[in-house]
Amino acid sequence: MTKILMLHGIHHDQMGKGSNSPHGATTMECLNQQLAEEAARLSVEVVPFQSNDPEQVVQRVLAAPGEGIQGILFNPATWTEDGEVIAAALAQSGLPVLELHMSNIQKEPVTRNVIAPAVTGLLTGFGEAVYVQGLRILAQQLENR
Repeated sequence: MTKILMLHGIHHDQMGKGSNSPHGATTMECLNQQLAEEAARLSVEVVPFQSNDPEQVVQRVLAAPGEGIQGILFNPATWTEDGEVIAAALAQSGLPVLELHMSNIQKEPVTRNVIAPAVTGLLTGFGEAVYVQGLRILAQQLENR
């Protein structure tokens, strides 16, 4: 069975849990549930992971190929701008990576993206739908390999 790692970015564990949440009531747990439901339809397995520590994310990425992970979905959040060590780990993993963002990050005043050069592609700006759509895209890419 195809295994895909879902890497949630910094502070995604707090998504939807405060009145200042930029994504409304959408929580990481809700997104994981949506992914699990779609994964079942696609006959793939999604392994979610979140940490606010970039070193833990690096270690998780580097361990992924040895655990049978075949692709990565990643919403880096603000690590988009300063996640060089994570980008290096993604490149070193050799796995296809689809970078996700619920908002269109190109509309942000600061659009520096240090992650993008290390990923296969980006899906941004379509709200929480980027997670399920990203899973579909990545699963199809892995199936066609």
